[in-house]
Amino acid sequence: MASATTVLLTAMGTVGFWDAVRTLALASVLATAALLAVLVRRTNQQLRQLRSGLDRQVRHIREITGENRVELLGRTAEIADRLSDVERTLRERAGAPSKDRAGGDPKAFT
Repeated sequence: MASATTVLLTAMGTVGFWDAVRTLALASVLATAALLAVLVRRTNQQLRQLRSGLDRQVRHIREITGENRVELLGRTAEIADRLSDVERTLRERAGAPSKDRAGGDPKAFT
């Protein structure tokens, strides 16, 4: 629309040719700057949304790993108790005393 108006004004002799070219160039620069501002704003909104989604996923992962860590620690204690029971049973069957140099510690089982 601006170009049609500029062509009409130039044809009528109201505006000079180079003034019309400068006006069109400035209008296109202004339009490009406005478009760039809109795109930057939209990109910032998308980045905020992505960051909040990423933070939510990180919190969820931390929660899951915390639950898994607690479960693994519980299972480790249970396995250590079972190893102690197995060690005690094997020593009783072999006729050896129930405690050895390690003091019954399953981690020092040799």
